[in-house]
Formats: sequence, C-alpha cells, structure tokens
Amino acid sequence: MVHKLHGSCAYSGVPRLKKLCYELETQLKQGAFIEDIEPELFELMDEMQNIRDQAPHYLDEND
Repeated sequence: MVHKLHGSCAYSGVPRLKKLCYELETQLKQGAFIEDIEPELFELMDEMQNIRDQAPHYLDEND
C-alpha cells in the first residue's frame, strides 16, 4: 500500500508525502516493525491531513 501511495504522490505533486512514503517503504523492506516506524506513520498521517486541509484552496469548483 505504501508503495502505491508513493507512486501516486509522484504524479500528484505532493513531494513531502512522497518522501515520507519512500522512507516508510524502505524501512518496511528492511524488516522494520511497526513500533520502529511509528513516528514516521504519525508524520504521514499529519501530512495527509495537511493535504486535505489545503486541497480546497487548489480545487476551485468555478474552474
């Protein structure tokens, strides 16, 4: 799932989210446990919320 999200971020212009996905994917491939990557997961969730909060500024229905 993180791999797919990483790819989607590359096409949708969200570089910070892309970077977080890459870091998580790399750590998971190296065998990290959830406890090990918990801070990054919280950071990922925060960044996803930031994107949701900012999306209306970029998605104007009048365009």
